[in-house]
Amino acid sequence: MSKHEEIINRCLDDIDVLIASPQVGQFLVGYTSDLESRRKSYIRIGIPQVFAIATQLQHEEALDIEKALFERCVAIKSSRRYLKYHIEKRDSKYIRSAGGVKPAGASCVVYVASFSA
Repeated sequence: MSKHEEIINRCLDDIDVLIASPQVGQFLVGYTSDLESRRKSYIRIGIPQVFAIATQLQHEEALDIEKALFERCVAIKSSRRYLKYHIEKRDSKYIRSAGGVKPAGASCVVYVASFSA
């Protein structure tokens, strides 16, 4: 198994633990190079919990992992991952975007944001 696949599997395990809680109504997976700024932006819109699930990643690697996690979370429509994935995003096409930022080095993070139903 590749390092990339190991990271994805570990992230999926972390997601499964998080969404097993009845306190989590919905979640989504994202990418950022500035976790604190991202966390603050989610808090402003009422999404209080943002957890880093993969850190110290290169830009392209982080985007690849984000895409793989999204695709695996929404692949099986009867799964807990699909049912709890953000209702407005789970049936959308994945759009690869770094928000116009391409940081140097291993400073990127893949995160999970979760909120109540």
